[in-house]
Amino acid sequence: MPANRVAAFRKLVANRLRENHGKDETATIQQMMAEQAAIANALAQHDFQHSAATVYIAKMTELHAPITMDAAHVEIGSIFVNRIRDCHGFVALLSQPEFIAAARAEAANPAAAPLPYRLPPEKVEEAITRLVQPNDPHGAEPAVHVAAGARGQQVTHMALANLFSPKGALKGPLMDALATAWPQATGAQLQQIASHWLKARHDPAHETAKGMEPEGEIFKEAMRRAVAIQVANTAVTKAKSTASQDTSLADMQSAIAKVQASASAEVPAPVIATPATTQGKVVTRELALDNL
Repeated sequence: MPANRVAAFRKLVANRLRENHGKDETATIQQMMAEQAAIANALAQHDFQHSAATVYIAKMTELHAPITMDAAHVEIGSIFVNRIRDCHGFVALLSQPEFIAAARAEAANPAAAPLPYRLPPEKVEEAITRLVQPNDPHGAEPAVHVAAGARGQQVTHMALANLFSPKGALKGPLMDALATAWPQATGAQLQQIASHWLKARHDPAHETAKGMEPEGEIFKEAMRRAVAIQVANTAVTKAKSTASQDTSLADMQSAIAKVQASASAEVPAPVIATPATTQGKVVTRELALDNL
């Protein structure tokens, strides 16, 4: 699991431990395990996935990028597979004494003042690299492909941000799926879990969409790198071409010199010819004409 995801979950656990200060820590950890198991089970339910796909289609259509139900199921399903994997990873972390100790130490300090969500620097760098593909064996993407990819990602992530709005159309279906997965939970617990999970999806999607806009940090840096790589590659190609031409010219000059030297050695000295004679007379032009 990526370090930034582990850190975010550790912060969540620390907040819960801080809120429940003085209460049974083990009970808090066990409840968080139950919550993560419930989320994983809710996301895997077909009815919930269909509801999510339906809302996603509506949000894409609002952005003038309609998709089919089959496509929506594939795309939403790909998100939920990763989030289910996260839930299983979080349950595993809650079973590790060293992770709990780190969360407990973090909880001992006052909670930091809440700040507007920003994409972590490593996620910004990942998004830029995925657009530019500088290490692809076929070469980095040109600016036109970078721009096309960013436009597609901007629309898709804005639709996802709208889909995962904490007060949006998906909250009801998520609470229903959670209630099925965790019947022992209270209405307040389901409300809290659903709101937190949706916000945790909404904020990164919204910030990614902003970063992919023409004035966004992801778009501008990706375009800058694409242009820089193309300019550098063009310069290298030109240098190699010039060097190749210089080598060819040198080789040609050397070959010409060798031919000239060889010709000088093989051709005999010129012989000065004397006019032909006929019966002891020198055959001049005039005499030759007379004999016709």
